[in-house]
Amino acid sequence: MNIKRLIQGIATALILMPIIASAAGSGWYIAADEGHAHFADIAVQTNPSVFKIGLPVGFVSSSASTQHSAFRLTGGYQFNQYWGLEASYVSLGQATINDNFLDTVGAAIITAEVQNRAHGWVLAGTGTYPFNDQWSVFARIGAIDGYLEQDLSIIVNGCPGCYTPIPTSASGTAWKATYGVGVNWSFANHWIVRLGWDQYRNLGNSNTTGEYTVNLDSIGIVYRF
Repeated sequence: MNIKRLIQGIATALILMPIIASAAGSGWYIAADEGHAHFADIAVQTNPSVFKIGLPVGFVSSSASTQHSAFRLTGGYQFNQYWGLEASYVSLGQATINDNFLDTVGAAIITAEVQNRAHGWVLAGTGTYPFNDQWSVFARIGAIDGYLEQDLSIIVNGCPGCYTPIPTSASGTAWKATYGVGVNWSFANHWIVRLGWDQYRNLGNSNTTGEYTVNLDSIGIVYRF
């Protein structure tokens, strides 16, 4: 976990507090979360861009680095103890795929390295169930204006002079579904620590980048005005 990034997020929240508080009444809150994003289905999908390089290839093997540090900054409003609405910016880090192919003409091993970076803006409704003054559970459901950026590079082993492939990039953006659950611990007046799990569904574009579902495990801190 990137503690430095979490501290930076909290510091940003603290700086914004007087600005928001001056225009807000009770019910407003801000939050900073840090965690790990996991691209859940990235290892079993092959990037469509690989087949646009015009090489006669057969698939050999695939490996993937699917987890990366992530963070989220949130502003929200709690209408009552049960229902709320929040807007967030979330950065889901980067995942890398390495697909190995065999060139059926030159018998060269071709490695396609694909780097995927995901982030977006989220609008979600929240439901909270308090057990007592300190502990509560929550759920959120909404939509993310998700952006998936992808860089493809090609490495040819065994026949370096056979091809001069050009690295390519692709991107996809669209509103997609998101939902999550978690638990709150109110450890001091105005302050809450929360643990959460969120899923961001089918980020990207099926025709350009492929679509990937990203899970986020996070810990964060909330300040209520």
